Amino acid sequence: MPRRNGATRCRCACCRTGSSSPPTRARGSAAPTSGILIPATAQLAKRLAWAEVRAVGPNVRAVEEGDSVLYNPEETYEVEVRGDTFVILREL
Repeated sequence: MPRRNGATRCRCACCRTGSSSPPTRARGSAAPTSGILIPATAQLAKRLAWAEVRAVGPNVRAVEEGDSVLYNPEETYEVEVRGDTFVILREL
């Protein structure tokens, strides 16, 4: 959007909102050098884990025994068989 003196307007947050001052940082938030504002209420990303497929059920379409799969450890069932712990996953 051109300004009155002919210069183009930048695309920063203060120009988009019409404010003449830059946005203020909330207490406890972090602003890296890239200028992205990270609020203090932001959640950390979930860590995913790799596992080797040891067995598959009859209706599984996309994996075979020996394949490596990436899964979310928070959405699994663990079962212990003869002292070994296995993770049961569902194909999406």
